[in-house]
Amino acid sequence: DHMRQFTTVPAAGPLLDRYRRDGVTTEESIGTFFARAASRNPWLPAVRQGGQRFTYRQVLDQVERLASWMAGQGVRPGAVVTWQLPNWWEASVDEYAIWHAGAVSNPVLPICREHELRHILGELESDVVIVPRTFRDCDHVALFESVLADAGVRPAARLVVRGSAAGWTS
Repeated sequence: DHMRQFTTVPAAGPLLDRYRRDGVTTEESIGTFFARAASRNPWLPAVRQGGQRFTYRQVLDQVERLASWMAGQGVRPGAVVTWQLPNWWEASVDEYAIWHAGAVSNPVLPICREHELRHILGELESDVVIVPRTFRDCDHVALFESVLADAGVRPAARLVVRGSAAGWTS
């Protein structure tokens, strides 16, 4: 069911109460809003990149497939998914799939390297990592392999985008 509530907004006190009262926020998640847009306008473009155009239906299909894969890897609501992708259309799919699964999104800028990644991955243990094979002459798979090993973090799943690598799903 595309319209199910993926996650809910946690109670945060008087400020959140005021935002609800003023109509600034609701109990619905971003994933719920996206699914509603896809059900109302499946043929409209949701994501464009260069000469490529993806409709809401196409993006939602990708989102559901990735969220299903994550669930198959043991990702449950509250699990942490660390992802480092450039501004590719796949980044939109990843973000919505993470929300769809009820997981915690931990986006990392593609310019972050060993120093920053050691800190980020050391502070927040990731259940899943998603990276590009390479981007701007950086081998992100090798980078993450090294940093994950140094941090002693063993994510349940590793996904590589726009490429393949041994031990990674593509």
